[in-house]
Amino acid sequence: MKDDLVYHYCSSQSLFEIIRSKELWLTSLNSTNDETELSYGKKILNNLIIEMIEEATDQEFKNYLIDLLRPPADKISQSYHHFIEYFGMSFVCKKDNLTHWGNYGCAGTGFCFSLNLEKLDSYINYDLSFDKLDHEDLIYDEKKQKGIIKDRLLDLYNNAKRDRTRDKGSASIAYTILLDLRPYFKNNCFCDEKEHRLILREEPFDYSEYSSHRYNQYISEKENGNEFKEVINQFVKLYEFQQKLKILPEQRKYGIIKNEIRSYYSLNLEKIWNSELIPEIVIGPKCLQNERELYSFLRDNGLKNTKIIRSAVPTRK
Repeated sequence: MKDDLVYHYCSSQSLFEIIRSKELWLTSLNSTNDETELSYGKKILNNLIIEMIEEATDQEFKNYLIDLLRPPADKISQSYHHFIEYFGMSFVCKKDNLTHWGNYGCAGTGFCFSLNLEKLDSYINYDLSFDKLDHEDLIYDEKKQKGIIKDRLLDLYNNAKRDRTRDKGSASIAYTILLDLRPYFKNNCFCDEKEHRLILREEPFDYSEYSSHRYNQYISEKENGNEFKEVINQFVKLYEFQQKLKILPEQRKYGIIKNEIRSYYSLNLEKIWNSELIPEIVIGPKCLQNERELYSFLRDNGLKNTKIIRSAVPTRK
């Protein structure tokens, strides 16, 4: 994408809250405008596995595929299987687009702001965010979706076979890993949106186990605590960084979003909040916002050099 910029369309209220808080809102993918969200990707996955079972000539591989679709027996796998949730924020590559104004910019009375992905990536340490945060273009083509699943599935199978860990437990873990592709797949009916999605993966774990207090207690209980110090220290850094980003399970919030009660995470970007991260804001074609007032608001909230432009879409007020 040009200059690594993507765009988010929103209401005046949403823009106000985002800029004032210096946070991006990642809402539950269980309540998007696509009623097949997440379930669509699971359907593609299951249908492909069934197709591969019917085509398989290697009995060991066929048994592995059959195990993938069997419900897990152990409690840990069951928790993974059912309780991982996803939260996201939608962006697009088109600035000042009539369709997006109509669908997400309050019929043109709202705003569109840009996000610098390069600046975001430089701050979000993926070692410490621990695969919880990601952003990608969504995939709408079913053939491509199946190709990605198949490649990932074969890698998982070959790794399990090489490491001699192929059993029902490993198949359950593999299926969970494949389910993680769901937030990136969407029905082709939405292909015109060309969505780029910021995704948060919520796991059913108590990350407070890795707090500094817990770490000190753990070290003191060990005779050879120094042997564990480096490893546990990484978990402390993991916990503290995620806590700073406000992406820990206990930091999930609820609010009224588009007239619905929805759960969300407010990704804290205060440390990098500047005009390099948010370089431009477009005032909607039917928005009556005073530019001078908007500039004052942006300046007082760390966006002094953010460019303000009015939409070029020629609609009647």
